[in-house]
Amino acid sequence: TIICWKEALKISNAPSFICLSRQNLPQISNKKINLKNFQVSYIKDVGRSPRHLNLSPDGQTLYATLNGEGLVAKIDVKSEQVLKKVSSGHAPRSMQISKDGKSLYVVNYHSNTISKVTTSNMQVVASAETKPKPIGITFDDQTGQVWVSCYSGVIMVFQD
Repeated sequence: TIICWKEALKISNAPSFICLSRQNLPQISNKKINLKNFQVSYIKDVGRSPRHLNLSPDGQTLYATLNGEGLVAKIDVKSEQVLKKVSSGHAPRSMQISKDGKSLYVVNYHSNTISKVTTSNMQVVASAETKPKPIGITFDDQTGQVWVSCYSGVIMVFQD
C-alpha cells in the first residue's frame, strides 16, 4: 500500500516505477521510485509548484502541471530531463491524458478554463471557459467527452 498526503502519485502501466510530486511547494523535485529495487531518484528543476502528474501510455513521458508557473511540463522519464513547457492558463491544476497519449486535457484554476494540449509538440490547440475554480477532470475516450468539476459544485461536460 502506498499512502500519499498532499502528493500527486502516478504509477506506470507496467509497474516498474512510480512518480511522486509534492503539491504547492516551490521548486521541489519529483521523486521517481523504482519498484524492483526501491531506488529513489529525483527529477530536478521541473518547475515551480508541481501539482499533478500524468504518464504517457507507454510510460516514457511524464507530464506535470506547474501551478506556480502556469505551465505544463513534458519530461523524459529515462533521462529525467524536462523536454518542453507550455502555458495552458493561470494555475494549471489537474489534467488527464487521452488513451492514445496524443492529448492532455488541463483545468486552469485561476483562469477558469480548460485547455487541450497536443503532446507531440506541446501546443494548446483548444480552450474553453469553465465555471469558477475548476479542480477535477477526466476524459472518456469512447465518447470524446471531457468532464470537469468545479469548486462551486458544478460538473461540466465538453465534447472534444
